[in-house]
Amino acid sequence: MKKYIYWVLGILFFLITIFLYNSIYFDIPRNTLEKEYVSDSFFISLDDNTKIHVKDQGNKNKPSIFVLHGFNSSLFDFEELSTQLSKDYRVISFDFPAFGLTGATPSKNYSIEYYLKVVESIKSYFDLDQIVLIGHSMGGHVSWRYAEERPEDVRGIVLLAPGGIGSEQVILDFKSQKNAPLAWKLANSSFGSQMLLYFTPKFFVREGLKDSIVNDSLVTDDWVNSFHDMVLLEGSREAIGEILRSIKNPFDDPLMLKNINSPVMLIHGTDDNLINVNVTNIYSKNISNLDLKIYENVGHWPAQENPDRALKDIKHFLSGLN
Repeated sequence: MKKYIYWVLGILFFLITIFLYNSIYFDIPRNTLEKEYVSDSFFISLDDNTKIHVKDQGNKNKPSIFVLHGFNSSLFDFEELSTQLSKDYRVISFDFPAFGLTGATPSKNYSIEYYLKVVESIKSYFDLDQIVLIGHSMGGHVSWRYAEERPEDVRGIVLLAPGGIGSEQVILDFKSQKNAPLAWKLANSSFGSQMLLYFTPKFFVREGLKDSIVNDSLVTDDWVNSFHDMVLLEGSREAIGEILRSIKNPFDDPLMLKNINSPVMLIHGTDDNLINVNVTNIYSKNISNLDLKIYENVGHWPAQENPDRALKDIKHFLSGLN
């Protein structure tokens, strides 16, 4: 009997060892990731010494489009969309502080308000007049906030499953921590926050992407590896933890949407389990010049899950802008 117990314990110990071996990752040095991922992109320095990873493609004499990624994402997740649009427009994409190859920054300021300043700084760097904003999730939040605060700078915005607005029930659930993501709970505990600096299994990334997309086959090894590598950039996990710990209320007043004067197209999937499609009702109620597109059988990544339709809809919207 004892031999059997020892045998079982030995197997369990072996499995736990293998699990931990495949789950604990140390930071990847910046120069290592830059050698692998930086080819036709570059870095620009802002006034506060923040270095932003930027990609500029397309015809510089054409109207300019900014592509803004979401939380824990990067410009690499929108390369296909950016490349297609660059055939007819100038497309500038970049990584927000804490994410992608921008990563952690000296200021440690990762607020939406600071991200608005980043957009303005990049616009000034390229000496642009008006821009079109295409924003996904958190990037959608930044997009509509920028259009609301600086209407004279924006020709139009495309929102892909945008964040920043929630129903009354969603807001109540967030404040009560009901259905809070595991990562958020861990980040708000002393033990969990330290654990997340090293415990970053790749299967968390894979399952997280699969959970946000209807068609699992779209979650390729290349996408998972790129996503995972960006998180492992030295300092990024600590920066992401700071964001999660600082979040008190990620939602803005829906009445702010009424201040948006530029044309808006909103694309949302019926099966988005991160930002419920019903939130589109709030946008419809408060934005007068809204073109709403609801995609059936699509989750949180409409541009990746239905790329042909998304590209067609976006190009049609862009062609109608003055």
